[in-house]
Amino acid sequence: MKNKIALFAGSFIVWACLNWPLNAQDIIIGILAAGAVVLLACSIFTQEGSYFGSFSRYFWLIAYALLLFRESLRASFDIALRVIKPEINISPEIIEVKVKIKSEAGLAILANSLSMAKGMLCLDGNPDEGILYIHCLDAQAKSKAHSVTKKFEKILKKVFK
Repeated sequence: MKNKIALFAGSFIVWACLNWPLNAQDIIIGILAAGAVVLLACSIFTQEGSYFGSFSRYFWLIAYALLLFRESLRASFDIALRVIKPEINISPEIIEVKVKIKSEAGLAILANSLSMAKGMLCLDGNPDEGILYIHCLDAQAKSKAHSVTKKFEKILKKVFK
């Protein structure tokens, strides 16, 4: 029950921040949306124990969000540069990256985060073996894929213990 209350509160706070300044209609819709998140997603976030009981996880979640923002910003500039200068070499390749995260939610977040990183797209994964298959746009992305994965994974392991 504690996890559901924490998930509801967190969802409502995110809703409130995205819809600031609030009026009565926003508050009612926010309560309904947060309730829907609890009903639909609580089992995903709590299947392997209490994710919301430890406040250190909130700190690492914020650190992860900042890292994701930085990597997404870098990726946006890289893609914009490729559009402006099409003569930049592209040599796509699919690589295999081993990961240590065992949580399904953690693996899904890691895969989606890598897809937002510079020149990479996560195609598939094998959670049993801890492998992600990543499409890299060029040799630079290929060389960075392992280091970026480790950066994301290091923080996500602290969120999804």
